[in-house]
Amino acid sequence: MKQHTRALLAAALGLGALLNVRSADLTPIIASGEWRMGSGPRTSVYRFDADHTWRELWNGEVKTGEWKQTGDDTFSIAGGGRYTFQVLPGGTEIIRLPDKKRTWVLHTPATTVFPEPAAAQAGNLFNGKNLDGWLATLKPNGAESAPTWRVSNGVLACTGSPAGYLYTVKTYANYKLTLEWRWTGPAPVGKDGKPRPRNNGVLLHMQGNAESARLGVWPKSLEAQLAEGQAGDFWVIGGVETDQWRALREKTLAAASSEKERKSALSLRRVPKTGPAAEKPIGQWNTYEIVCRGDTVVTTVNGVEQNRATGLNVSEGHICLQSEGSAIEFRNINLTPLAD
Repeated sequence: MKQHTRALLAAALGLGALLNVRSADLTPIIASGEWRMGSGPRTSVYRFDADHTWRELWNGEVKTGEWKQTGDDTFSIAGGGRYTFQVLPGGTEIIRLPDKKRTWVLHTPATTVFPEPAAAQAGNLFNGKNLDGWLATLKPNGAESAPTWRVSNGVLACTGSPAGYLYTVKTYANYKLTLEWRWTGPAPVGKDGKPRPRNNGVLLHMQGNAESARLGVWPKSLEAQLAEGQAGDFWVIGGVETDQWRALREKTLAAASSEKERKSALSLRRVPKTGPAAEKPIGQWNTYEIVCRGDTVVTTVNGVEQNRATGLNVSEGHICLQSEGSAIEFRNINLTPLAD
């Protein structure tokens, strides 16, 4: 490992910072700057950020995801294989895939301008055949996703265990998301032996990546709830805020008459829907419509508006489907772009 690479890293992130290093024996291998392959408009440009995310600009399109260091001179990208870091004679630093046919060269300082997240493009987020376009995060980190998520006959089935989520590779802003869901299998059973309500949700405007979870396994996001009887509720996660959540928290704090009630008010995350439940009986397909435009999100269940959030402090990000203790199926997951 070249000493100047470590110096670049320290200058970019602060002395002693480590990028996703899981062992004290590993030396961080990704320097500041950007990594390029090719020339002209067909140049592939990678950047690796301190929050363990990567961005690639290729043919005018930006892709994002997560990376982790796997050895002194290797790292992996979810869905993209394992890369090797090398220093060539003369000091040029490169990364390459095992086939050695694709090589990126380090350039400093980083000068490429990455475009802002593009408006959503109309189409299916789920192709009905496989999980192309999605990545999985499960608890504990590194758990295999195959037993949890399964695709068959145009339906995406989730066992609900372990806890985690699928998230889109791309980020989105200003869109209408529609999907269908139904509960399958028996209700989960609590420690008291009694059935508990089935639980799941759609996470919107997810920030960061799987390595930056804010609440257990859950990332910073706004949850559009799917729990039995509560579809359409909002839950704020990891620092996301809405006007309605702020008002409800202040109201609850003002009414608190004990330290216990005050702590409860400070930990409040749920903003209930404004009308009665519109869900169909267990086993029947429901339709969720979620409209995200600017700092506003509106949820509609089976044609009935349930909730409206305004004043969000996030307005774009990944879209996630949870695995949260209950068997559930999804289908017809579609995205329609909206004007700014």
